[in-house]
Amino acid sequence: MRQLMWLRFMVLLLIMSGVAFAQNTAGYMAMPAGSGSYPPVPFDTSKSFLIYTTNNGDLVAAMNFYGLSYTARSVNNPVTALDLATHDILIVGWNTGTLATMNGLLPGVLEEGITGRVILTGHDADYHVPHEPAAGNVIFEQTIRYVLEGSGKGMVAFTDSMSNFAWLPESWGVTGNSSTGETIKSITPQGDASGIFADLTPALLSNWGVSYHNYFTAWGNGFEPLELGGGEGELVITLASPFNPRGFIFTKDDDLAEGETVCPQQELTYTICYDNTSGMTITNARIIDYLPVGVTYPEGEWAIDENMEPYQPDPAYDPDLHAYEWSVGQNELGTLYPDDFGCVTLRVVVNENAVPGMNLHNEAVLIGDYCYQDPNEPNNPSAIICSEVRYLAGKDTPVCCWEENGIIFVDQYAAGACTGLNWTDAYSGTDGLSKALYQAKNSTCVGPYTIYIASGNYFPGTQEEDSFVLPEGTQMYGGFPTGGCDFSLRNPKVYEALLTGQVDDDLFSEIDNVVTMGHNTLLDGVAIARGINSNIYGNTVDFTLKNCSIKESELYGIYALNGNVTIERCKIQENFSDGIYHSGIDFTLDVSNSWVMRNGRYGIYTYESNLLAKNSIISESDMNEQGSDGIFIVNPSNPPIIYNNTIANNKSAGIFFSDNGTVEDPNDYPDIQNCIIYYNNGGANQLNGLNPDAVASYSCIQNCNTVNNNINAAPMFAYPASVVGEPDPNDYHLAYNSPCFNAGSPNLDYSGQTDYDTEERVDGSRVEMGADELHSCSGDYLPTDFANQLDTNVDGIVNMNEFMGFAKAWLQQNSDDPTINKDPNFYDPNDYAGWNSLYNLDDTGTSQYFIDIADFQVFLEDHWLWQACRLEPSQSAVSGMDTMTENLSLSSDGVAKANTSEANVSTLARVSTKIILEEPMPVEEELNPYSEMSNSELALFVKDIQELKMIVAEQIKAECEDSEDLTDLIDFFDEILADVQETLQK
Repeated sequence: MRQLMWLRFMVLLLIMSGVAFAQNTAGYMAMPAGSGSYPPVPFDTSKSFLIYTTNNGDLVAAMNFYGLSYTARSVNNPVTALDLATHDILIVGWNTGTLATMNGLLPGVLEEGITGRVILTGHDADYHVPHEPAAGNVIFEQTIRYVLEGSGKGMVAFTDSMSNFAWLPESWGVTGNSSTGETIKSITPQGDASGIFADLTPALLSNWGVSYHNYFTAWGNGFEPLELGGGEGELVITLASPFNPRGFIFTKDDDLAEGETVCPQQELTYTICYDNTSGMTITNARIIDYLPVGVTYPEGEWAIDENMEPYQPDPAYDPDLHAYEWSVGQNELGTLYPDDFGCVTLRVVVNENAVPGMNLHNEAVLIGDYCYQDPNEPNNPSAIICSEVRYLAGKDTPVCCWEENGIIFVDQYAAGACTGLNWTDAYSGTDGLSKALYQAKNSTCVGPYTIYIASGNYFPGTQEEDSFVLPEGTQMYGGFPTGGCDFSLRNPKVYEALLTGQVDDDLFSEIDNVVTMGHNTLLDGVAIARGINSNIYGNTVDFTLKNCSIKESELYGIYALNGNVTIERCKIQENFSDGIYHSGIDFTLDVSNSWVMRNGRYGIYTYESNLLAKNSIISESDMNEQGSDGIFIVNPSNPPIIYNNTIANNKSAGIFFSDNGTVEDPNDYPDIQNCIIYYNNGGANQLNGLNPDAVASYSCIQNCNTVNNNINAAPMFAYPASVVGEPDPNDYHLAYNSPCFNAGSPNLDYSGQTDYDTEERVDGSRVEMGADELHSCSGDYLPTDFANQLDTNVDGIVNMNEFMGFAKAWLQQNSDDPTINKDPNFYDPNDYAGWNSLYNLDDTGTSQYFIDIADFQVFLEDHWLWQACRLEPSQSAVSGMDTMTENLSLSSDGVAKANTSEANVSTLARVSTKIILEEPMPVEEELNPYSEMSNSELALFVKDIQELKMIVAEQIKAECEDSEDLTDLIDFFDEILADVQETLQK
């Protein structure tokens, strides 16, 4: 392939040095202007117009631009019932003031007098008619036409970013949102029944962004494009009108029969037709067909025939835009006169980027110029105004279910076709997950779907109501690296897929509910953060969360109503209100092997539902210090089951319980077994509303009576944070000599259960109290099986984190060294500030007051790569592999040398063997450099070679000094062409 690269480079050099190739260019010429004093409009100008102005003059200027007669009203001259009875339409100008500016529009008068169609638009078209762009004219004309062609008295109201249409009648059910721009939130049944909204729905009137320009993703006949909109620029502002814009008919179709689908390698013919019924003469008319990524235009690529003759692509095709352009009309320059009509066709081939079960969405646009006399200078023949006209047509062609694996791939940084079919072509960008969910919901293939998400940041939109909505049955898995990997190698802790409600850098959340769960859905291995109301929301649906991090919501981590919720191996932390909120009579919240920590209010809040909590940690609840408990239970449907949990360090009580105590619903006291409930509520009552003697057994509860096999001795954690034994808030593993060891109930069934670390739930003669099961590497339950004094970040491994701490203390001296001269003239305390007694591992002899080579030797031999027994061996190997290159010790003379202790040699051997077995060295093979090239690539390559031959031949003909060498180069080129031809024949 180096040979190919060299040749391409040589061609570029030759071209850059002056070898030019002819190109055909074509231009378009503007045609003579139309006639008439004012631009034509698609409605009856003899209608009586009533306008309401907001004192900015733009609506008046727009009416004068079209020469329309009108009656004007304002805040000082309100609209009356008589006005509405004597006019055909009310047009309200865009609001530049406050709500007071609209006081001339009385809701009662509007409610009684407006009986026909109503258009509320976020686009200030009245401003754009006199001020450009010309696209503003279109929405101005269309809105008026839409309303006038309805029955009854209608109204058009342009943008009102100041008061958000608060002046409308309450019965119309229109509410705005000033923080995100105008948004139609709902249409009341009364408003819908009145007919004022006609064919418009809240779904069509939505998402009016910061610019207050509304957009619609719908398209087709009657949906006139105005200008690009949306954060990525791919949305088109349109008006929801059932009429053809300006009377021009423009359509697109394919050659499929009703109900047919297309599959890869199948040919498809698009037909685009136009009929100029507008009465206008349109110049410079052309049609551009923007092809979907799922089709290929065969004649749009370089090709090569059997005689080794390359032929170039169709020049009307633009490969960068993946679009085809025609000039249409009665001459080469494209002039469409009134009543001109015609069609164009294009043959394409469906490719493997066609998403199974979805549509090939194809859009075509007819663009031209319309020129007319300037209405402000009717007697000046040269005063001509020309504006662009644009008509849009679309076609959705259904794709067959040719790929049935049911997996959709998402990778924020993927650079492929963005089809979700594999990791290379995964849905990309921060909205990649939204695209995948759209497919999961709308595909016609048999679902439900599974979605794989690579690491990255994803947000569901920019409006508060946007959310990642999981269709029923959908399963979503994170933990894949960019570029993807095998499912068995995913690691959510290393490759975080973050679903976030913070869509920009302003540190504020913009999304109400980041994820909305569907019925029987699964979320596994993703992080969800920064929702305004909740990170995860579910209502009347059952769903499951596994291996997820749910954090930093402005209210609830999980908010679930009237559904069964299962939470396994999740971390729910630092949410401003409750970590988990669950309610609903006879519905169950099942929390297992999870950690609910540092939430502002309650860790777990349940109301009238069933709680099942096992093998979990609930810690540091009530960070807002308002008296909220770790677990809050009110009016449960059945007795809560609370087994093998560690409930500690909560600022209020560990568990709160309240019941209504009626005969029909007696006190459903919790069943608490094998739990540690300690260090809560400042050491006061650990249970609120409960007597531990009545509800708890085989548990370690601070200050309880030792009945029902309960104990009140300190549980003794592996990493105590104080002399009284309070656990480090980052680690709740038990110490080797904990009284909770082998102290749990022998009467429960633990089959299929694991502890918080996913280890086997029963390791000794009996289960432990709390979420942690003690597993001994030595079999003797030694202290070093469970903790290490140097494990400063309490992650169970002594590795580079601890080495960095040692390095900071390296060669530091203890200020207590009696040899130090304490004379203030010589003593500087800063010289000894780096001393850390933790690393004074050898405190004898000359090393007693120094952290030196003797301490380092102990560090390497007794601590380096130590791991707690709870960690799997593979985790140690990975950690060792990351730090092995740094594993150096110092000789007595300060020279670095490799540490070859038995433990490290063993680790190195294990890691090396793993690498050798999993990644064998590739065997180089001599490959045909042309065999993997596409037909188009071969054609371009042959074209380059032939052009080089011509250039070299000209040099030989000129009898230059290097003619002999150039002749050899000609022979070399011929050999290459022969090899290519041989490849083509194969």
